[in-house]
Amino acid sequence: MRLFLFLLFPFVEVYLFIQVGDNFGYLAAFAGLILAFVAGANLLRFTKARSAQNLVDAFASAQTSQTAPAAAMGTVMAQMAAAVLLMIPGYLSDLLALLILFPLTRSLLMLVLIKRVMKSGSMKFGFGPSRPGQKTLLAIRLISNPKATCSKARRQRLNPKIRRSKRRIER
Repeated sequence: MRLFLFLLFPFVEVYLFIQVGDNFGYLAAFAGLILAFVAGANLLRFTKARSAQNLVDAFASAQTSQTAPAAAMGTVMAQMAAAVLLMIPGYLSDLLALLILFPLTRSLLMLVLIKRVMKSGSMKFGFGPSRPGQKTLLAIRLISNPKATCSKARRQRLNPKIRRSKRRIER
């Protein structure tokens, strides 16, 4: 299903470009794509320049209050993803970028992503075959719950505090 959506995406982008071109003129449609690309490039440049200072401020405030630096990192990553989506030519990708840029919809999208990770214990992103035994070109795995991904014996081997506390209980 994901592969189908991935392959359908360029066709939807071309269809939307033709529809916008028919309604507003092809020169205006092309100018909109160029304008979105320039806006995405500037947003990426601005986000890169500002992200280091935001992260330093987030870590500094995390030591004095209960705010998490992960929220600042998530915002920076979302803004960079939106900038890249704006640079991809097409109106559907621009719409997705705008949804990511608005704080309300960005927080809703982040909640959906976090719930998905927490529900499954891990989330896999990858390119390549999905069948076992075949090689994958790129795979990224986010693990939120180590209990969901490794056995109890392995967790005890990895965490010496668990072993020590268990020995105290046995004595």
